[in-house]
Amino acid sequence: MHSIDYNLFHVLLTIYQQGSVSKAADKLHLTQPAVSHALARLREHFNDRLFERHGRQMIATEYCQGIIADVESSLHTLQNTLMANTQWQPGKRPRTFNIAVRDILEALYFPALVARLQQIAPQMRLRNHNVEPKYLASALNNGEIDLALDSLIAMPGNINNQKLGTNKFVLLCREGHAITRQCDLENYQKWPHVVAALKDSDINLVDNALTAANLKRDVVLRCENFYGAVQVVCNTDLIMTAPETAARQFATHLPLTILPLPLQLPQISIHLYWWQAAELDPAVMWLKNEITVLSEDLIKDAL
Repeated sequence: MHSIDYNLFHVLLTIYQQGSVSKAADKLHLTQPAVSHALARLREHFNDRLFERHGRQMIATEYCQGIIADVESSLHTLQNTLMANTQWQPGKRPRTFNIAVRDILEALYFPALVARLQQIAPQMRLRNHNVEPKYLASALNNGEIDLALDSLIAMPGNINNQKLGTNKFVLLCREGHAITRQCDLENYQKWPHVVAALKDSDINLVDNALTAANLKRDVVLRCENFYGAVQVVCNTDLIMTAPETAARQFATHLPLTILPLPLQLPQISIHLYWWQAAELDPAVMWLKNEITVLSEDLIKDAL
């Protein structure tokens, strides 16, 4: 039998106690689709329906009734053990962490994070997942990912987040670009732009500020991959509005020039997200702390 995320057993027990998927969702501060998805995973794991609907009530199957006492007892024991063992030792056993980090942050975080893990816990493994921002909460709730790094996103109450830092926007262009001689609003609008974003809010943050100033930029390419957009900037006259930390990371090894923007834009913040139940997992909390410490050097708050 394949392994299963222990957090799913919280879902199993809560459905049993509440007798309803929707009530269990309210109790767990999850969406109803998230609980339904968790139940589907449990059914696949146990090869049993676990619950049958009778009117508005979810009634446990005979198999579910036979295991529920052990599930409740095991959860209680596990929670007590985890709470007592808050100082997790990373060198003692291997662990694969599933994380969701946008490509714009991969180049910033992964070199330092992997170097750190190789130093203190070489048996640890990281697996990055490309998760659209609108699906992050569900992925965290279902245990598909342990941690997520992204800009500020509206999340349900059972998803915690920690602000790691803020970044201002800068202008990115190839070395020798004509705009380096005069980077004003007229030239900012004149030259074609490339945009890299996984969600509309990233694009609107810039365009809304331009609209408020009765300005408009000429976007000739929109893509989801930040590195791909940077390569376009390196090899064409397209310019790009990018977070300063990411821009400086790429400019260290690519023929790029960073210029101050000729307009004021809101700063962008980077946040670390995790499911509340993950706070019972010392390993995840250890990785969260490692990322937080690294951020102190990787992300400098814009003044």
